[in-house]
Amino acid sequence: MWTEAANLAVLTALSVEDILKRRLVLWHILAGAALMVVPAVIFDGLLLWERIPGLLIGLSLMGLSKLTKGKIGMADGMLIGSIGLATGMIRSFYTLSWTVMIAGVFAAVMWITRKMGRKDSFPLVPFMLAGYVCELLIK
Repeated sequence: MWTEAANLAVLTALSVEDILKRRLVLWHILAGAALMVVPAVIFDGLLLWERIPGLLIGLSLMGLSKLTKGKIGMADGMLIGSIGLATGMIRSFYTLSWTVMIAGVFAAVMWITRKMGRKDSFPLVPFMLAGYVCELLIK
């Protein structure tokens, strides 16, 4: 419960920042990661070896960010890695899957209605919040 509340609070705050500024400040991400992981370590029963694979999902996204020259945001990988450390690999993977599905539907609708082109970008953290909520509802 505490972990979920902390994750929701951090993702909500960072979603607002991502929408308004279209950029996330590094220390906000790091502070948010600490707020996600500390309650998880204290209150959840996951062991460290169960958390590390969740971090690897985020590190993979950060690697993709480097390969795509920033088309995928580095901050998105950091946040998924933080969720992975807080909740484990399976829940991190589900959150990422929901995030991609919801963002994909949004992008398709925006493209079909000609409100966005295929080269336009949009903030991903609000969709990460929606994906995390979907993961919580299904859990």
